[in-house]
Amino acid sequence: MLTYTVSLTKLTDTSGKAQATGKAEEVKLDISRDVSPDLLNPAELLLAAFGGCLLKNISKLAPKMHLMIDAARVQVTGMRQDSPPRIASISYQLVLTTQEPKEKIERLVNYLHDYGTVYNTLIPVLSVTEVVMIQRASGLVERLNATTAK
Repeated sequence: MLTYTVSLTKLTDTSGKAQATGKAEEVKLDISRDVSPDLLNPAELLLAAFGGCLLKNISKLAPKMHLMIDAARVQVTGMRQDSPPRIASISYQLVLTTQEPKEKIERLVNYLHDYGTVYNTLIPVLSVTEVVMIQRASGLVERLNATTAK
């Protein structure tokens, strides 16, 4: 079993930092009572972790599947419930620039669901919807059928 350890430190009344054990880089975060114009707050970091999980698995799985993905981007939106405060739902749009056949991309997306650590942690506790688009070099955009709606 793999263990992750992250240490967080308050830097000022409005900012903190997070650093994973053994990593050189750190992430600064907003811990202010208000909204920071510069730093991500913890809820935004959660959404970034969700999207980062998808991108990391694309980077890992595409070569194993012999797929050429020229670019990938994901936009993640979380809907916050006020009482009790929590992220109630996540929706995301994943755009893959590739010339690979639609069927192979559908298989890749299914594997993203199967192997995503953050994805699989959140999917049982909130509603997730997705839109997956394939951007072709010709400019044509194809939409995959929704594979997740939980």
